[in-house]
Amino acid sequence: VYMTMNPGYKGTECLNVALKNRFAKVCIPALSKAAFTSKMMSYSKRLGHQLSAEFFNALFDFAGFVDFEKLPELYAQSTMYIFPSHFEGFGLSLLEAMHAGLPCACSNNSSLGELGAGAAELFDPASVQEISDAMKKILTDPDHRQILIDRGKAKAANSTKNAPGIDPGNVSNNFLR
Repeated sequence: VYMTMNPGYKGTECLNVALKNRFAKVCIPALSKAAFTSKMMSYSKRLGHQLSAEFFNALFDFAGFVDFEKLPELYAQSTMYIFPSHFEGFGLSLLEAMHAGLPCACSNNSSLGELGAGAAELFDPASVQEISDAMKKILTDPDHRQILIDRGKAKAANSTKNAPGIDPGNVSNNFLR
């Protein structure tokens, strides 16, 4: 699963090329299929890749807007969480995914690198190869996947234990009230 409302800002320009290896089908909440496909085809072209609408339609599921109450179900149906953003102030959805028990892969920059250190597979969001390698490692190495799940849960619990009234399973909703 990958949460985004703005694919250009959130680093998907390399993610779609990395996914050409067909490791997984990706669920994209919060965007329409037409909007995402159009933006991604434009970004891919700028990177020198010619990817068709059929490629995106075969590879991505578009959940549309997902209510906070339904996020746990979406996470439970997912194999991993990936967050290739170029900049994040905090990374709330990464923390939620860790709490939900998903192995995570995220950018090695800004707050994501700090939050994910030791608990997520880190990569350069501008590197197709690093994104691809991170996904492959999580999806093909069960021992590594379990280590990331355990460390992610511990990191999520530790990140919220000193914040009274914060539900680590729904961090975004707590801050948006």
